[in-house]
Amino acid sequence: PLAQADLVETIRLEGLAYYARGELAIADRILNEANRQYPQADPVLDTLFYINFGASSTPGLAPAERRRLWGRASEAIDRQLQIDPNNVRALLNKGATAIEIGDYPKAITALDQVLQLQPDNPNGLRNRAIARMKSGQLDEALKDYEGLRKLMPDSYVVHYGLAEISYQRKDFPRALESYRI
Repeated sequence: PLAQADLVETIRLEGLAYYARGELAIADRILNEANRQYPQADPVLDTLFYINFGASSTPGLAPAERRRLWGRASEAIDRQLQIDPNNVRALLNKGATAIEIGDYPKAITALDQVLQLQPDNPNGLRNRAIARMKSGQLDEALKDYEGLRKLMPDSYVVHYGLAEISYQRKDFPRALESYRI
């Protein structure tokens, strides 16, 4: 007999194996059954998020199916946050999902919470900068990218974001300088 943590991990890996074979429905069924048996098992919910969010990126997917998969991914996140409202990984995933669907205020709210818990979280800063930039909050996005630059001075992601802000402001010399970096 396996300990509960080992059993949950085995089930999670089985679900991932079916997902890797392109059998999302079977993976989803296995993981949802595991979630019913072990409702507090964060790895199961994390994997449910992962397979649904990942499947939503399938090329040629109908918009309605993409929205359905995003909804299922969001459900998994919401269950994680019911268990632990300060689950940083779930909050990051909530922000990323909200960015994907274009709900930038929801993304910013989730990412604000991440950064309250972990002020130097690079994924939180990067994603909040993206959400702010996409929603036209260029000054706030710039602050996030500047904070990220202190953490990761050589990251192309930071310089690309700074270039995009400069480009949107029509400051083409500065944009070009950041693109070159």
